[in-house]
Amino acid sequence: MGKLGGLLRGGGEGVGVEAITGIALPISLWALAFGVVLLAASLQATVGFGFALVSVPLLSMLDPRLAPVPQLLLDLLLSAAVCFRERSDVDLRGVTWVVFGRIPGSLLGLLCLKLFSQEKMSVAIGLCVLGAVLILSGKRRLKRSLRVDLFAGTLSGLSAVVASIGGPPLALIFVGERAARLRATLAAIYCIGIVVAIVVRAAGGELLSSDVSIALVFSPVLLLAMPISAALKTKISDKALGKVILLIAAGAGLTLLLRPLW
Repeated sequence: MGKLGGLLRGGGEGVGVEAITGIALPISLWALAFGVVLLAASLQATVGFGFALVSVPLLSMLDPRLAPVPQLLLDLLLSAAVCFRERSDVDLRGVTWVVFGRIPGSLLGLLCLKLFSQEKMSVAIGLCVLGAVLILSGKRRLKRSLRVDLFAGTLSGLSAVVASIGGPPLALIFVGERAARLRATLAAIYCIGIVVAIVVRAAGGELLSSDVSIALVFSPVLLLAMPISAALKTKISDKALGKVILLIAAGAGLTLLLRPLW
């Protein structure tokens, strides 16, 4: 525990987590934070999304500086790793139209951050996600089309910029797809969409150097999440994955809806 405490606090050399991030937390809370990131990363690498849904609200309660932007940067690294691992299953058509939708969605998200409070935007997005979950919880499924992909991409881009939770709108249109294709395609979309969101945030002065430092501190955790997800993904059938998607999406909607109460 002494060595761990020295690493977290920085000791005399000032190279610990606290020295890098400028965030002073008890050792137990730092351990909890790293555990949250590991859980969130393992979840997304297994089912296709859910990283920000788990990490952003929990880390925000530990310290607001830990999220949402540092988690957006971590999501980029994680998505790149998953996309490379399952690159043969990427749906290029789905990637193309969703990404086209995320570009105006990201710009709209930045505009909304200037015009409305983040709390009001979170509630609005949460209601949209919950509405989609209610529709899809029965036997009805969205029929994939250019218009549907574009709309999902736009809503995802807006949500990613405003709340760093852009996965649920995308995952819902892929309900019914093979698990491998869903994971690979969403990861490819995330890679491109998150880069756009980061550039938009940076241009609008919404990206700080401290955000980058915090993301770098947590990044080694992703090396543990990838083998964990590789073992877990073989145990989830395509049908079961569809139910998991709806469950996680519902949780995301509730998270966004209740965020103003935190």
